[in-house]
Amino acid sequence: MVCNLTLCLTRRRCSQNGTTVYYTNDPYEAVEGCDVIVTDTWVSMGVEEEKERRMKDFSGYQVDEKVRSSESRGR
Repeated sequence: MVCNLTLCLTRRRCSQNGTTVYYTNDPYEAVEGCDVIVTDTWVSMGVEEEKERRMKDFSGYQVDEKVRSSESRGR
């Protein structure tokens, strides 16, 4: 429910400001043409026991040097 509300508010604010929001599961597509890349951690303090599983689950979504490089960002 919180996610749906966040998406609705984001879309509304974007339309009010003449901007758009774009969703993708492809990290290379997500950073194409970007000037700034903002990330978060997959392993929060207090839930370190989930680290191994999360590292495996999210391994394809790491913002590493290859993703950050100018070639993969369409520049």
